[in-house]
Amino acid sequence: MPPKKLSGYENRKRRLQQEEAARKHPKLSSFFSPKSNSGDNAGSTSSATSISPDLSSNDCEVKPTEDTLLSEGKNNCMHELKHQDHNCNAVDDLGNNVTAGNTENVESKFENSPKRNINYNDPAHWPDELSMAESDHIIMNGPHPINKQYNFPKDANKRSFSVTMMYRKINNGANFLRRWLINSESTNKMYCFCCKIFGFSNKSLLGKSGINDWKHAHEYLQSHENAVHHLECLKEWCETSLRLQTNKSIDKGMQSRVGKEREHWCKVLERLMSITLYLAEHNLAFRGTSDTLFTPHNGNFLGLVELLGKYDLPMSEHLRRVVSKETHIHCCGKNVQNEIINLLGNAVQENILNRAKEAKYFSLILDCTPDISHVEQLSFTIRFLDVEDISIKEHFVNYKPVIDTTGKGLYESILDFLRASELDLHNSRRQGYDNGSNMKGKNKGVQARIMKENPQAFYMPCGCHSLNLVVGDRATSCRESTSFFGTVQRKYILFSASPCRWHALKKHVKCLTAKPLCETRWECRLECVKAIKYEIIGIREALYELSEMPASDPAMRHEAETLVTQIEDYSFLVMLNVWYDVLGKVNVVSKTMQNTSVEMSTAVSLMNNVTDYLIDYRANGYEKALESAKELATELDVEPIFRSKRISWKRKLFEYEYIDEVPNADDPEKRFHNHVFNVILDQGRLKEQFEFVSLLSVTGGNKTPFSNFKRSKSQLSAKAET
Repeated sequence: MPPKKLSGYENRKRRLQQEEAARKHPKLSSFFSPKSNSGDNAGSTSSATSISPDLSSNDCEVKPTEDTLLSEGKNNCMHELKHQDHNCNAVDDLGNNVTAGNTENVESKFENSPKRNINYNDPAHWPDELSMAESDHIIMNGPHPINKQYNFPKDANKRSFSVTMMYRKINNGANFLRRWLINSESTNKMYCFCCKIFGFSNKSLLGKSGINDWKHAHEYLQSHENAVHHLECLKEWCETSLRLQTNKSIDKGMQSRVGKEREHWCKVLERLMSITLYLAEHNLAFRGTSDTLFTPHNGNFLGLVELLGKYDLPMSEHLRRVVSKETHIHCCGKNVQNEIINLLGNAVQENILNRAKEAKYFSLILDCTPDISHVEQLSFTIRFLDVEDISIKEHFVNYKPVIDTTGKGLYESILDFLRASELDLHNSRRQGYDNGSNMKGKNKGVQARIMKENPQAFYMPCGCHSLNLVVGDRATSCRESTSFFGTVQRKYILFSASPCRWHALKKHVKCLTAKPLCETRWECRLECVKAIKYEIIGIREALYELSEMPASDPAMRHEAETLVTQIEDYSFLVMLNVWYDVLGKVNVVSKTMQNTSVEMSTAVSLMNNVTDYLIDYRANGYEKALESAKELATELDVEPIFRSKRISWKRKLFEYEYIDEVPNADDPEKRFHNHVFNVILDQGRLKEQFEFVSLLSVTGGNKTPFSNFKRSKSQLSAKAET
């Protein structure tokens, strides 16, 4: 048999272990700061204006502290001491970033504690060792009441939790509610609220892992509520709850400081979010070349933080703490800025999507644009009826990089976006894209794939883009038209190459100066043509001045002389009037269609008007262009006649015997009329681009298959008349 008593060596060994464990426990005095430190700290404060330029604004992650006093094997006395003397730490245990300037010892113990996300309504998810702030939060909210309407699951014996277990029946027949009894729906067990929080040293199942033995549950509850350890935990729960509610606990001073710090940080974060909203609304950059507070070129965000610190008390106090190094947590670094931007952006996107879901039906608008890093970005815009103010809303929602720009690749990107946004493709009633073949293709285009899935998602091409394609095609339809716009661009490049040349232009041109050509929006070239039409005399005088400069560059002088010759050409003057008339009409229609309040009927009418105008101008506008060109030729003192151009002969094969004849080779005016003017104003792709709009004006766009698009204009007109 083993000896009943321990040997002397074992007794000495156990005593040494107990002394070593006692030395590891913090003393009570370590939880309080000496008054001398408080005075020194108060004397070291400085105003926000005396800033050290060495202060860095790099992010310091806020690490919420945990109560490390709760270790395995602590008794109820240590837990009571924790509730009396906690909150001397500098950071709130629930994750609120608060600071206390005189708690260096406690901060060193808590700074590496992890932050935990706890489901306070489910006791099965509570950790075995709750921190001080976690237990206080649970006590203040009280036990989560059991839902009597909940359908409690049954075990293998078809037994489950009964509502009668919530009440205790005494000898006189009265029933008392067991307020401490709580349940966990995730594990289907019941727990004791007070023993789960305060009874970490006892061995009660209700305070540890819970019970689900429903057959003996009534007997177990009766024995548990009469147990000594349960009564002690119940008493401690009542006392702690009363102290927290009346703010009469021993640590009420520190609790008040925690509340003030929480309020201070809420105000600071509110101002940082306001700064972020201001910069985002005005499309301003956040960062500069420096990431340090109170240094030059540190960006708009830090600059506004410094500005608010001069006039706003919470921000001034925040900067004072950062400058005096009372805290290294300032929330002004680039990572915090990006986090705030993402949070605000997600909130805006969620609000838009919720309103779109409430409206149910929506239209989808897409466009692809490469960014500066040469990555194709697909933009998603939705259009819906806002049910709150009964108005049409159009919102940009998201960007998505795409690699496969075919119809299939873009279609899959659209489906991914709709799934992520929880929008149903079958609720789409319109789809609007440009006129690219991968978008409008009748077999494998995006619109065809969507209409195959949802025939009610009628495809409506962009009207402004259609106009732009028409003008772009006409501008490159012949060599003379291409040469005309090349001359216009060369003129601007010549004058804008140096301030001296631009000064010479401004000296002769009083109203309209030279404008560069727009590479994408062809109707915007009206401003370039307009400046030349009404200031052509001054432009020619400026070119003469550049060609006669004695010390100028020979290449520049040659370019100026060449431009003078081209401007004085009568065919150039006719082209100038033709394009001014065409671009003027197209520009008015394009600007009107870009208005957000324009209706579909108005858009159809405008497109029909511009089509009719171009048809009429081709038939009757040539004489008008010649008259305007003769007036300009008179002002320039040049002959209003067309000059013969050198005819370029094509290379012929050796056995080719037929002699080609150039039509109208002897009459330059007829050649210009037939091969330049008529080609520019030819119908070309005009009917093709406006075919969708014409069909929409007839049918209204309801369930129209793509095969019906191959209709002639006469059929559409006949149906419209009926």
